[in-house]
Amino acid sequence: GPNNLFRAVLLHPSGRVHEAYDALFWMEADVVPIAPRWLDRLLEEAGAHSYWRKGPAQQPTLQHDMVSTHHYHMNSVGLYRLGQPCYRALLARVAAEHGDAPHDVSHHLFLHEPRHFHIWQAHAHRFLYTDFVQNRLDEWSLDDIAAVSPDTVLVHGKTPDPSVFAAFDAQREPGAGGA
Repeated sequence: GPNNLFRAVLLHPSGRVHEAYDALFWMEADVVPIAPRWLDRLLEEAGAHSYWRKGPAQQPTLQHDMVSTHHYHMNSVGLYRLGQPCYRALLARVAAEHGDAPHDVSHHLFLHEPRHFHIWQAHAHRFLYTDFVQNRLDEWSLDDIAAVSPDTVLVHGKTPDPSVFAAFDAQREPGAGGA
């Protein structure tokens, strides 16, 4: 599944993807662009070179008794810095210690285990929660997205409100000023 694909791309022994590209945007089938020129925004975000990961926090904020530490992980949708030997070594170590566990959750758990605090302390600044993409766990609308951040251009979420698609259709109608 997606975890095997992720590891095959980012941890391939040849390292070709790391040699050929500076960044990779991991986009799943349920990611929806919600703003014009979203690709320009993505390129802008990818252009910074100080990060290893840029991804979304979960929205809405989880507020129930069943929330555990893994619920605060950075979702896998987002940007990955390529060509960084230390980051590649971290990816390999997480994969070796956590096996077939979902890669986004396993990275979070690995970095927040007390025995790995020295790693987190040295590299926390390279893992950036960002608002260019939101990870939604609810039925969301464009108003919900804007309430969190008007700078969001992509949404990862399984259940957009039907009004989202009506807004897209209106943008495509002749004379509506759409792209």
